[in-house]
Amino acid sequence: AEDVSDRAESLFRFPSLAAYEQYRTLFGTHPDFIAADRIRDESGCVLRYERTFMRPLLPQGH
Repeated sequence: AEDVSDRAESLFRFPSLAAYEQYRTLFGTHPDFIAADRIRDESGCVLRYERTFMRPLLPQGH
């Protein structure tokens, strides 16, 4: 049997830090984010949340 994993990862790309910060302002105010928070809280599916910031190694478009 395969090992069970409790880890999921998502990668998001933003053109700038300012664009990311603008995206973050939607948390708690935009209906889609509020609905996602409710699903997460009611299901208990998220045990831990971590953010890691990375930069692309290759130039854009590769």
